[in-house]
Amino acid sequence: MGDMGGLGHKKGMELYVHIPFCAKKCNYCDFRSGVADDLTQKSYVDQLCEEIRSQGKMYCDDFYITTIFIGGGTPSILKGTWVGNIMSAIYESFSVNALAEVTIECNPGTVNVDKLRIYRQNGINRVSFGLQSADNEELRLLGRVHTFEDFLDSYQMAREVGFTNINVDLMSALPGQSVESWKETLRKVVRLKPEHISSYSLIIEEGTPFLRPMAIERGKKISRPKKKSGKCIISRINIFVLMDLNAMKLAIMQKGDLSASTMLAIGRVSPI
Repeated sequence: MGDMGGLGHKKGMELYVHIPFCAKKCNYCDFRSGVADDLTQKSYVDQLCEEIRSQGKMYCDDFYITTIFIGGGTPSILKGTWVGNIMSAIYESFSVNALAEVTIECNPGTVNVDKLRIYRQNGINRVSFGLQSADNEELRLLGRVHTFEDFLDSYQMAREVGFTNINVDLMSALPGQSVESWKETLRKVVRLKPEHISSYSLIIEEGTPFLRPMAIERGKKISRPKKKSGKCIISRINIFVLMDLNAMKLAIMQKGDLSASTMLAIGRVSPI
């Protein structure tokens, strides 16, 4: 079905596709995700494509897709061709508006030029990088598998391949994080001029390594620095204003008024 010029009687719908795999579970993560081998990942993708086709039969007559978001987990851990298969299934099964914003979540270090080119060739026009922090020690504490330098390499590759819409996820109020460290992360990312920055505070969830006594080297529970959280938020606002980031477009859909009335989530929602 693919792109549709006339919307006719159809209603707008956002599509979320879940990829429950990652290279390593982060210390703060309580999402439905985990490590899996290639065979398991390929089996999941095949079943996911079947589910997309099945859901398409149910919704394509009454809805058109305004936004597609492939999240996880770490979708970029999949082979590029498998992501291509998912996108093909979507375009074959749903009416997708020509102005649809199509995003894939990526962890720094899990993409290369070939993957990024496959993404673009298959209709993905926005990349969301999960950086979280520009401080390598903070990244280690979070259990991230990448460094800030890995992020810079991945970001540059995305620009070189032709992505003109990039989001960067950042996290504040980390254990041991200073306000100055948070400001420095903001400064480093803002200098890159991404189209969008998602900034949020750490929430320590039940069942995550952050709440397990032996999770951290010191062998004790750690807690989020509540007093610093407010200062981090104020710093974020001040830096964004000074850098004129308030002019960035923050809406999911950046082209036209395509507010969706429905959201459809496809993918495994139970623990793997």
